[in-house]
Amino acid sequence: MEKIVLSPKEHDRIVREEALKLLHDGFDVQARLGGGFKRPDPVHGYRPDIRAAKDGRLVIVEVTKGSIDWPKTSALERYSQENPDIEVRIIPPKGTPPSGSDTEAAEPRQRFLIAIAKMLGVNPTKDSILYGALLCPPWLLNEIVEKIVGTDGSVSLDLTNFNRVMVNCRRPLASAHFFYWAFSGVTTVDAFEAAVDRYRVFAMWIFGNFKFAYRTFATRSKAELEELTTRFSQRDGGSYRARSEFNEIAEIPKDDLHLLGYLSSARIEVLFFLESLAGGMPGRS
Repeated sequence: MEKIVLSPKEHDRIVREEALKLLHDGFDVQARLGGGFKRPDPVHGYRPDIRAAKDGRLVIVEVTKGSIDWPKTSALERYSQENPDIEVRIIPPKGTPPSGSDTEAAEPRQRFLIAIAKMLGVNPTKDSILYGALLCPPWLLNEIVEKIVGTDGSVSLDLTNFNRVMVNCRRPLASAHFFYWAFSGVTTVDAFEAAVDRYRVFAMWIFGNFKFAYRTFATRSKAELEELTTRFSQRDGGSYRARSEFNEIAEIPKDDLHLLGYLSSARIEVLFFLESLAGGMPGRS
């Protein structure tokens, strides 16, 4: 089970301190803080807390909250191994060692299971990647995954072994048309992760819930699946850009902004009462 040992408030405080240090040193800083900071670009599907650049030098900083961040820190560690000229700083919660199992890059089979967990809406940790979803014993899951993912990162994924994973994650069997829509042409862990990320965009855009999204996508007829996916088809934004600008917008004083869309329950009751009286007056239909 995931462990969170750093509160969101404390996490943001440390991130802000690190961002200000880098700004002081002359870096162009992106940070997940709001307040004028631009959000960092993703790294291997994850958005780090800080991305700072200066004179061709790039620094990435991640402040971890606990073991729940292992998928993210392992992806950043892999990025560091692939790009030794880029500095990646992983800052663990106070009192924990700066390096260890939670900062090691995930192996290909772990990466495959992390992607499965993300697809199903499960929060993976290194000790239990599919915590709360897994039906089969670990040895059987390992046996299934070994037939799918090679140690070199190659993937041999078909509908049968994909559904073996789904059944053992307490999920319904996927239809052939869903499987080929989502994972056609996937032959590497990198490609599988990218396919899952694309699917997650569809899932959140249409449903906002990964568990319900998988059940719906995977079990619908081919025609129903096509109808769902066309909702997210790419649209040309030209018609929106061609619209004339608004010219009748009145500026609202800052002190009155809290009034927008607001009616207290007491006021609503009064309005309903007055409306009921008006409805009973002679001459009203």
